Formats: sequence, structure tokens, C-alpha cells
Amino acid sequence: MVKAVIFDIDGTIIDSVGAHIEAWRRTFARFGKEVSDEEIRRHIGEGSDDMLPVFFSPDELHRFRPDLEKYRGELFRREYLPSLKAFPKVRELFERIKNDGKKIALASTAKGEQVNIYKEIAILPMSSTAQYVRRRLQSQNHTVTSAV
Repeated sequence: MVKAVIFDIDGTIIDSVGAHIEAWRRTFARFGKEVSDEEIRRHIGEGSDDMLPVFFSPDELHRFRPDLEKYRGELFRREYLPSLKAFPKVRELFERIKNDGKKIALASTAKGEQVNIYKEIAILPMSSTAQYVRRRLQSQNHTVTSAV
């Protein structure tokens, strides 16, 4: 008997793959690499430990990896995270699973606070998601510039 259901977050319950591709492409360009969306798409879902060595040499990563990861994280939080939405019917699916007495587990390579925001996006009504994410990011002193 099934007691729990595990979902990946990015691209499964949250429609975020396009946003991640765009943020990585912009980050790579900022650090001197022109990489196609398709090349990046092949590596979406990998953590940066696996993805970055595909596109940068060990010497490059030694020189600027912390700056690259900081830039990419801030860019994603500021310009993409506020506009992300759950795929249609995710909230209803979660409610049904819970009503059936099963547990829900979420898996992600995302960092802790981003996972918490994703969880909120998945259960909030679509109309309140952007406002919630903006308030949450601003309460953590992140600047939010995107319009939804």
C-alpha cells in the first residue's frame, strides 16, 4: 500500500524550467560563456556542482564560482521567482493525496528558503502567489523588480 508520494519541485509541480534556463543563460553570458537554451536544458535538474563543470574549466570555477553562484541566485530570486506559478491542479492534487491519508514529500536541488517559497506557491491560489512571493522576498531584504 502506498503511504507517501514524492514529487520533484522544479518543472514538476512548479513551472520553473524556462525561468531557470533564462537565469543560467544570463549568468553564463555575464561570466563569458554563450550557451544555448538547449544546452542548459539538458542539465536542468542537476545541482550546480554537476552543471557548472560542464561549461567552465576547473581554473575558471576556482577564480569566480562564488561570484557566479551569488549572481545567479540573486538574479533568480529578484527577476524570476516572483512570477513562478504551480502547474494547474497541483493544489487540488495535493489536497486529494492528503485526503486519502497519504503523506507528501518534496525533493529539490534548490536551497532551503527557495524550497519553502515553492511549497507556498504550490498550495496558494494562483491569484495570491506573486504577492506572497514578493512579500516573502522583501521581508528577507531581497529586492524584487519583476512585474507580474
